[in-house]
Amino acid sequence: AQRIADGTTGPRARRGAVCAVSSPTLPIDAAPVLSGEEGGADLHSLRRVVGARTSRGALVARMTAIATQAHIELPKDRPVIWAPAAGFQTLALASGCDETLIGGAKGSGKSDVLVVRPTRQVDKPRFKALITRQSFPEMQELIARSHRLYPLVSPKAHWRGDDRAWTFPSGAVITFGFLSKVEECQRYQGGEWAEWNHDEAGNLADENVVTTMQAEIRCPDPTVHRSIMFSANPGGPGHRWLKKRYVTPTNGGQQIAWSSESVNGQAVWRSRAFIPGRVWDNPTYANDPKYIATLMALPDRKRKYLLGGSWDDPEGAAFDMLDRARHFVRPFTVPSHWVMIASYDWGIAHPAVSVVVAVDEDGCVWVVDTIWLVGMSDEAQALRLRERLPLSRLSGAIPAGHDVFAVKRQDNTPTTADRFAAHQIHLTHANLDRKHGYLTLGSALEWRADDEVGIPERDPQLRFMDTPGNRRLFAQLESLVMDPDDPEKVFKPEGYRVDQLPADPDEAVPGDDGYDALRYLMASRPQIARGLLDLKRDQIPYAPLQKQRVLPAVAALPDEEAWASDDGAWS
Repeated sequence: AQRIADGTTGPRARRGAVCAVSSPTLPIDAAPVLSGEEGGADLHSLRRVVGARTSRGALVARMTAIATQAHIELPKDRPVIWAPAAGFQTLALASGCDETLIGGAKGSGKSDVLVVRPTRQVDKPRFKALITRQSFPEMQELIARSHRLYPLVSPKAHWRGDDRAWTFPSGAVITFGFLSKVEECQRYQGGEWAEWNHDEAGNLADENVVTTMQAEIRCPDPTVHRSIMFSANPGGPGHRWLKKRYVTPTNGGQQIAWSSESVNGQAVWRSRAFIPGRVWDNPTYANDPKYIATLMALPDRKRKYLLGGSWDDPEGAAFDMLDRARHFVRPFTVPSHWVMIASYDWGIAHPAVSVVVAVDEDGCVWVVDTIWLVGMSDEAQALRLRERLPLSRLSGAIPAGHDVFAVKRQDNTPTTADRFAAHQIHLTHANLDRKHGYLTLGSALEWRADDEVGIPERDPQLRFMDTPGNRRLFAQLESLVMDPDDPEKVFKPEGYRVDQLPADPDEAVPGDDGYDALRYLMASRPQIARGLLDLKRDQIPYAPLQKQRVLPAVAALPDEEAWASDDGAWS
């Protein structure tokens, strides 16, 4: 399927054709023209071959297998400006999904796809495309590629350097920009972008950039296909959210991930795709032994990402030691002599979080539960925490972020801390040092051996009782990445809003509120339990989940349940 980009459409054109595959109105059934019997194959013909009841996922998998061995049928009666390589580039341009992630390894030809893709709709006057990267210097290479291609697509296309945009005879526009954080999304608001392509999205640490820009993907012309496409390599700051958003739901690119929203009583479906690509998919580099040797000479982990395209074990993960089998234990009754401590991180537009822990005689910290409060006023939060917290057992005031003590100049209104104090919940200033807090928390979570300094494998100092609240906290810790500008700090996402918690407790809550609450607590130097020192370790009533890869379902603690038990212990 070919889209002529100089203002004309049809099987023949006056000028050269950009040979690209697309079927914008059919997200799943989009298919390249493939060589083979009867001159081609697509999902419709595949359905006739393998059976009308074959699932779409199976058809896509079958088409993937065919496309990797196929070549595009090029027109013989006019010059070809550009043609996608068989396999990866062909499938990437065939995607008509609302969101598509392409790539996975270096040298697969993904940047070319992003530059070529918008040219298929420049015959439509209302079409506007945006191509972005992290910074303008990084964008210059893509601009250079557009200068080599777009004048051949349409000699009348005009480059406006001040705006970094191409204008085509129809009035369609392709703009180049840079985008790395939520605040920079403002420069593109109101643009009515029908297509947004971002190169090297693995360097975007904050998924909120995507959710913010989604609101700008629109077009008044209903015939214009609207979509988002990212290219990325694994292992960067954006590894975890890209994997969660695209790689896992699509089973590594084997199926389309569908979701729906109800609009006026009707289900509106949206689709996401992941199309993996490796250097072997690009004939230019696959036949360059020096480039292949360069990738093979990389350190093991980088070679795994950049040559193998693996999405496992992200290098940028803030806490790569997390292991549910090692860090979770079944809930148990906290011995009465253990020290109990709580912390608090304030929020309204995003969650407020309180973490409750118990500390034993060895200084081991057990997270009893994590309380998540969404969309609640200070007064409502205080009432809920008064019900849930073991206030009579807590050792000292509750460390909290300094925003709860904030008072505007010449303003005598009560602070959050004042409102909590009225309910006998006393807050104190937490240690806000992000570097110190990260190192302290990471050290408490670590369990792996370090042969270089002679540290053996051991139990982590910090473990979690298996409750829904703690699962949410653990999932959020798993989602955090390091700040690309400061490798000693966890990246702090901005501009996110949480109106309700995910239904699945193992799904990460956006942001870092739970992490902050746990960080405050660990930085407060929890007091070690004293008394009953003759209690043997094997008498402590907990059941670790070692070697248990799939956690069993655990009954949630009811919100209204009292913390005190009849024998004076706490549960």
